[in-house]
Amino acid sequence: MAEPVTSCASSTPAAWTYDPKLAIEKQLKCIITNELPFDMFSRPLWIQFVQQNLQPAYERVSKYTIKRLAFKYYIKAKKDLIAYFENFQGKVSLIIHVWDTLCTDLKFVVITCHWVDPDTWKMSKRTICIQGEENVHETVMECVNDFGLKDKIFSICLDDVGDAMYAKGMEKLKRDLNPMFNGILFETKCISHVLISMVKKCLDHVDPVIEKARNMLFYVNSLKYDEFKEFMRGKGVKNTAPSLNCPDMWNTTYKMLRGIVAQKALLMEFYASSGENDINDNDWVVIESLLGILKVFHSSTVRLSNAKSPSTPLLLGECLLISDMFKKYKQDPFWQPIITKLQSMFLKYYKTIPPVFSCATALNPKIGVKGVENILEDIEANLGLTNNMSDSTFAKVSIAKFNSALQEVFDHYDTMHKSRPRDQAHDTSSSRNIIFQSVSRKRSESGTISSDLELFNKTDFSVVMTNDDEETKMLEWWSIKGCQLYPVLGAMVRDLLTVQACVEDLEYAFCFKGRELDEETSMGYPWWLQRRIFLKEHFDEVGWEDNGELVEDLEGECEGHNYDKLSDASDEE
Repeated sequence: MAEPVTSCASSTPAAWTYDPKLAIEKQLKCIITNELPFDMFSRPLWIQFVQQNLQPAYERVSKYTIKRLAFKYYIKAKKDLIAYFENFQGKVSLIIHVWDTLCTDLKFVVITCHWVDPDTWKMSKRTICIQGEENVHETVMECVNDFGLKDKIFSICLDDVGDAMYAKGMEKLKRDLNPMFNGILFETKCISHVLISMVKKCLDHVDPVIEKARNMLFYVNSLKYDEFKEFMRGKGVKNTAPSLNCPDMWNTTYKMLRGIVAQKALLMEFYASSGENDINDNDWVVIESLLGILKVFHSSTVRLSNAKSPSTPLLLGECLLISDMFKKYKQDPFWQPIITKLQSMFLKYYKTIPPVFSCATALNPKIGVKGVENILEDIEANLGLTNNMSDSTFAKVSIAKFNSALQEVFDHYDTMHKSRPRDQAHDTSSSRNIIFQSVSRKRSESGTISSDLELFNKTDFSVVMTNDDEETKMLEWWSIKGCQLYPVLGAMVRDLLTVQACVEDLEYAFCFKGRELDEETSMGYPWWLQRRIFLKEHFDEVGWEDNGELVEDLEGECEGHNYDKLSDASDEE
């Protein structure tokens, strides 16, 4: 490698030294964080540009050198994570989903691990496995043992793409992983595929109207762009017409319709003069009602697909909004047939929701146990499961299961943390005193408070929480105040919040085709894809630290060696 070169730029306040080793690290950082090809900085035009315009001493860095350094960073990050999990006192939850390939029928099983750090209370995730195998049980167990997670698995969230694959392995996983509570919280289903399926049926139902809207936008954006721009300027409006949608991404259809409705009057006026206007008043009614339906699905997808914040306490509320939308549009003769089908699809999923989601929702101070009971009753009333909420057999069963599960989960954590009876505890916290004063006014003379859960249920949070707390997210509230007020519930909440409602990241949650790998990626080595994703997640969370030691042995790198073939078997090299 070339020796460090001092820049000749005299305009800089201090001398700058070019370090080739540091440059390699920065190139790797750029490649990983921006998801660029490994050979990005070994291309002739790039080398020519840098040498002629930026740094004459710059030398070509082969993709093998970059891969070798990436491999070393991955091994270090992986070992650090395994060491972290050795001392980790909480639980983790896994996501298992299937990625298709564009060029073959090969499917990749992808495993992502989610947890909440006990010290920082931050959500963390790592993609710990990508394998082209159909034996889910063996793949999961190999991965779990590799990272030392066998006794730390709280739940597993599955998509519905590989139902046939999962059925063979989930029972074996329950046997080998021995999940808590006899597995009632162990297996959850992803909601994103349910939302996508319902949206697709909606769009198919109104496809002719959507096509008319697309034709109108094509006319104003392409055929008459200049005229429409001048027309809008004359109206004192700077915005142009909305962009056309991408049929494979339904959120683009939502945004297109939202823009059309926002500029309805102007578009109608301009398009009416074209002589090609075929959108009638009924079509506009359909467009506006479709927008209302998609708005609910869009909001739910955004909220439930954010891996950086917990989705466990959100699912039940989103189900309530969806059921309320069904109730509203089922009264419309045009929408009634399709809403009936959507409701049937949704109900099939809703009945499989495990109590982990209702338990997590109940531990949101703004909702509580009574709030969850009300939500369950309202959902089932909106879905038409009962005509009388006060005498709802179905709702009573759901509420009974929820309360039973909540108590069982708490009893487990209460025993594990060996909490003392509350009236024997000597807690001098001023917040505790406020809670006791609030609760003591509401309990009976013979009542006692013997646990965090009972204290939480009887607390008047309008007294305890400040105005600022009202705007604080649940995770932040528990990390700042909740874990101190309710130590047993704090540990319980951390584990509950690891469960995910959606397997897809937000960028893929709107795609009808799901996650698909291109030919170059799928025909390569899946472990390299996993390592790239793992490193990106690692650097996004902990930041980038230059490590000169990892670059030291790159001198004299043999470019003929194919580091593509560095498999997991060579992780200890």
